[in-house]
Amino acid sequence: MVRVKLCGLRTFADAHEAALADADYIGFVLASSKREVSAALVKEIIEGLQQEQLAKPLPLPVLVLVNRTAPDILRLTDDTGVRHVQLSGDEEPALCAELRGRGLTVWKTWRVRGTEVDRMVTEFTGQVDGLLLDSLHGGAYGGTGRPFAWPDINRLKPLLADVPIIVAGGLTPDTVGELVARYKPFAVDVSSGIETGNRKDPEKMRAFVSAARNCGEKMK
Repeated sequence: MVRVKLCGLRTFADAHEAALADADYIGFVLASSKREVSAALVKEIIEGLQQEQLAKPLPLPVLVLVNRTAPDILRLTDDTGVRHVQLSGDEEPALCAELRGRGLTVWKTWRVRGTEVDRMVTEFTGQVDGLLLDSLHGGAYGGTGRPFAWPDINRLKPLLADVPIIVAGGLTPDTVGELVARYKPFAVDVSSGIETGNRKDPEKMRAFVSAARNCGEKMK
């Protein structure tokens, strides 16, 4: 079954609703963004969720980082207690490998070009725990709410061997089911697609998770 990451959470209420929606992962942006939060707030939110003692397993937290050094990343993971990072900048394979060697789970974002440049993605094979495919739009490092050409997923799969693929970029409750049914990624990632008025919308969170998980029935 596809995993679901609800990203760009900024409050305890956001994280609590994501847990109730049965998300697998919750993402916190520790980078310059309208969704940026502090490491202290992430720790506070996670501790709050743990105290809730929900009947279902809690989503796994992920720190979304951009162009940080290894010592800085390790400091943030120590400060928050989060052992899963998503590197969404211009990080090199060697950094990913170093962090994995320090016990972190590492996803690397790759902004799909649709050209021969994409062949460089093979450098991350064996160095990461997942490749997150996102759209290339201007100088943004994600969160643009714009999709890339989905057929590129099948073009990239042979280049990635056994690397799990996570798909992001412009997904919504109305589109994620078709994406999952056609391309069967390991996981899907959403931020703007579960917002109303730049705030996380609990109804859209639940609808997104449901659409991703029930895509098989809807495509029959």
